[in-house]
Amino acid sequence: MPDMENARALAVMAERFDNFEALLLSIRTEIKAVSADQEVRLRVLENVRVPAIENRVVRVEERQGAIAVGQGIFTTIAAAIAGWFGSSR
Repeated sequence: MPDMENARALAVMAERFDNFEALLLSIRTEIKAVSADQEVRLRVLENVRVPAIENRVVRVEERQGAIAVGQGIFTTIAAAIAGWFGSSR
């Protein structure tokens, strides 16, 4: 009788193991599908241009250009004043 009980216990454990293995495989498949979907979404987002962001980038570039022009004018005036002070001594 003990051999019969051991055989039943092993059969129950094997069935549980099979169920657990099937569950793990289904979870793994689901994780792969979700990660593939996320990767596809990221690829699409890489190629999508957002108009609001592009407009803001253009404005920032325009501001940087204006600041650079202002710095150039200031440098020219400062150099002219420094040259004038240098030549008057």
